[in-house]
Amino acid sequence: MDTNQEHHLLSKEEAISVFMRQIGYVRSVAFRCTFDKSLLEDIVHDSFIYFIERAEEWICSEQTIRPLLRTIVKGMIGRHWDHYKKNLPDHLSKIAEYIIQNTGPDDDLSRTCDQLEEKLLALDICLQKLPPESRELIEMLYLDEKSYKALIKKTGKSPDAVYKQISRIRSLLHQCIKKTMMLEISDVK
Repeated sequence: MDTNQEHHLLSKEEAISVFMRQIGYVRSVAFRCTFDKSLLEDIVHDSFIYFIERAEEWICSEQTIRPLLRTIVKGMIGRHWDHYKKNLPDHLSKIAEYIIQNTGPDDDLSRTCDQLEEKLLALDICLQKLPPESRELIEMLYLDEKSYKALIKKTGKSPDAVYKQISRIRSLLHQCIKKTMMLEISDVK
């Protein structure tokens, strides 16, 4: 892009050139924001196609190109997320919804869209780390939608013991998700 011109419409050829000069930036945004690193190249490719197809709509300058590309990349991640979410098992959706609803606004696990994908992946990892008995209780409560009464009957424990156990499991999941997400952030750096 000619830096002597402050803002101008892009031709398709200019758009290709601009995108290729910014490919490292596009990949870094996709890497930081995507919920599934295996989709990285698909997201970059889809962003490229979207940018080029609409090249003649963009009024760009050196100052506006990165915010525009970031918005496009996040939009593509959103499209992939919508597709992924349709195939998400109900129990993960229900557990994730519970955790999201019970996350305070000042908590490290804020409700931003960028972190929701990471939370769900972390939740899946953390569920696998639970002892079988704990995982079974959580699955019964959220996946099978069993009542606490059914859990009490199944475990043979007192109501208070079951409530405390579920509370501890939720707390463990919450802590594990935080820790998992922090590890992912440090891996990116």
